[in-house]
Amino acid sequence: KTVDLAWTPPVGVVPAGYVVRRDGAAVATLAATARQYRDAPVAADEPSGHLRPAYVVEAVDALGNVLAASATRAV
Repeated sequence: KTVDLAWTPPVGVVPAGYVVRRDGAAVATLAATARQYRDAPVAADEPSGHLRPAYVVEAVDALGNVLAASATRAV
């Protein structure tokens, strides 16, 4: 199972990049130009729907400070 995430840049801030978190843990650090990410959190042998990971996309500055964050989405 794959999960496709997409977002628009936050209004009023200029991020240096984005951090994608799954269940609170960072799974990707992306460039400021990124607008999507594909994740495969469930192993092929897991029953469908067994896991419902929750995702947050954070816009961060050059020091890693969170400028804005998306709402948490469980998929």
